[in-house]
Amino acid sequence: MSTKPNLANTTNPESEANPTESADNTRSATAATPPTSKELILDAAQNLLAHHGYAGLSMRELAAESGLAKATIYHHFQDKDEIFRSVLERDMAMVHGQLVAAAAEATGAVDQISAVIRVYVGLMRQRRTVIMSVLRELGSEATNLCAFIEERRHRYFAPITTILEAGIAEGVFRPLHVEQTAISLIGMINAFVIFAPDENSSDEDCSQSTTTTADEQFIGHITQLLLFGIHQRD
Repeated sequence: MSTKPNLANTTNPESEANPTESADNTRSATAATPPTSKELILDAAQNLLAHHGYAGLSMRELAAESGLAKATIYHHFQDKDEIFRSVLERDMAMVHGQLVAAAAEATGAVDQISAVIRVYVGLMRQRRTVIMSVLRELGSEATNLCAFIEERRHRYFAPITTILEAGIAEGVFRPLHVEQTAISLIGMINAFVIFAPDENSSDEDCSQSTTTTADEQFIGHITQLLLFGIHQRD
């Protein structure tokens, strides 16, 4: 009998504290609690990144977007690189929480990995511009993103590696290197989001929560590719 893998050890306090889907609805579930100035800054920074990329994240634009004085921004953050990393930290925690929640609602490793793929495609589609900003900045020594991401890699992949480990234990998946498989899966999805023809006409449209026909086709393709590979079976 298939059992759900124990996903409790993949959660972290940050993902529970920020289980939001985008900057636009960050506090919809806690509307009674006014956002702090730091949260307003991060929300504004995420909006600027989503629409204009890292280049559009200036202190002047951030002050205008958040409605806060530059002095308030500098009180919380040293520079825009620190703001950029803080936005990514919060966003990675949110994605982690969404994947854990998706897996928890499914039963058995196959259904769980399918659910995680669907949720991750949707989340990355909403964050296309942010992903491209991250890729551009990976080669920059100023932001030091490689070290930042490396420190968080295991935690970020944990919802996927936990499912793969459970599937191997159940005999559903063959023995494999779970982290390399998780990296391969994430890489294929990110590449699709960046390079695949987009049915939408602008990055603003990419922030929508609904999946497109191309998304649905890709979700089916990537799930089949992960589960069955490309080798012709007898």
